[in-house]
Amino acid sequence: DDGAAQNTHHVIDGEVMDDPNEFARQEKEPVVDGGEKDVETVQGKYFTMLKPRRTTGEATDGMLSVSNENVMGEKKLKNELQKVKANQMKKKDLGVNVLSRWMGDGVPVIVPEVVDTKIKNIETGKELKPNEVENKSQFPSPVDILEEDVEVVLKPAFGQHRSDQNAVFAFAEGYTLDIYAGFIESLIDTGFMGDIVLSVSSLEKLDPEVEKYLRSRPNLVVYAAKWDCFKKSGEEIDNTNGGMSDCKMHGMFANANTGEIVEDPREARPVATARYELYWAWSLLYSPHSQILLIDARDTIFQGDPFGGMKPSSGETGILRFFAENADATSLSISSFNKNWLIAAYGKAAFEKISDRPVICSGSTAGEQVAIESYLRAMVLQFDETKCKKKGCDQGFHNYLHYYNKLVGAFGIDKIIVYEQGKGAVNNLGAMKTKPLTEWGLLDTEKGVVLNWDKSVAPVAHQVDRDEDLRQISNRKRKTYVNEWRSSNP
Repeated sequence: DDGAAQNTHHVIDGEVMDDPNEFARQEKEPVVDGGEKDVETVQGKYFTMLKPRRTTGEATDGMLSVSNENVMGEKKLKNELQKVKANQMKKKDLGVNVLSRWMGDGVPVIVPEVVDTKIKNIETGKELKPNEVENKSQFPSPVDILEEDVEVVLKPAFGQHRSDQNAVFAFAEGYTLDIYAGFIESLIDTGFMGDIVLSVSSLEKLDPEVEKYLRSRPNLVVYAAKWDCFKKSGEEIDNTNGGMSDCKMHGMFANANTGEIVEDPREARPVATARYELYWAWSLLYSPHSQILLIDARDTIFQGDPFGGMKPSSGETGILRFFAENADATSLSISSFNKNWLIAAYGKAAFEKISDRPVICSGSTAGEQVAIESYLRAMVLQFDETKCKKKGCDQGFHNYLHYYNKLVGAFGIDKIIVYEQGKGAVNNLGAMKTKPLTEWGLLDTEKGVVLNWDKSVAPVAHQVDRDEDLRQISNRKRKTYVNEWRSSNP
């Protein structure tokens, strides 16, 4: 259930209490006999339930005064919390919210923190009821732009998709070994057993040691896409130029009848825009309720299960999850980059209607396959309709689709959940540059981890290169991963 429960714990310095003042009371509470307070705990890595240990007589009297239904509920709650504890020992379900009392069979003890699922009229700002939102048909497939019958024929250079698994997708071309190792090893360290799907440089351009490393890692699926790239002047160059070049992709589609490779039907565009076509093709290879995370590889470090607490839906639709940047530090109008991307794609009038809204980061999106596939169709369509070729226009597309309700009621999407910065699985840190993350209270330098606002460890730390302390911590982790791999792979 993605609804916010009314009975959740408050996290205070790693202790989780029903009442945020409970921790202070337990610290100060006098003990009648002058001895140390004896407590019984259920301890997980990021939650602790404390209660005074009673005498046998007190316990018996207490049990007799409580209904049998409540007693059984408390037992069930304790059993479920013990399961959470066991998972946390395996680096799963870190930093989750948990129920403080039993809410009934079928109600998960883990409660994802939902920030915003409301649908608002873009003109009035008023909330809309579901029956007031126009039901939209399916977005066109990225192959519909072609007049002939085509199919996706792009295959991985190595590795194999497992359709029943969750997956993390990233466009990761042209990086050094430490960047790949930091991304992949930190994810593996969380206990993640799903697919890690990357697009890298063509094999002839890939550093031999990087290729050796990538081939050695488990559950990795690697695509070596080939691009024809051009400067803005039209001059052809042999690389993507850090995403600044406009590029066309080789070998994505073929004629379904003859097998002949079909030329990229779209104009040359930044690879940051073209990556959504790759993601779309990859998404087709997973089951409807597989959880998929689209994330930037260069500046991401994993600290916990990226899908912890995300339960699959039971119907024919799924949940789409967006992650915002800090709303106090930035907005679509405060950020000149976001403003320019939106105006370039949709015009000034369209921008002004949503200019005061928080920035939703396009570099981190999660959801069930059936919802992600629909979202990716919409993202590709935005380029087809706007022809926006600025590097970063994909973030303009992303925010436009959300704030103009283009995804509401779309085929495959049950609902869209937007998490405020520091309150979801992905903590976007890029807008927090006005002061060090330690001053924001979001970085524990002793443990070397990024925190969410509730002081739990953020499962995914994104944009880790914006803060000097975090940059150094991340670089040390990457160096350690590389050294460990090299020592075991001479």
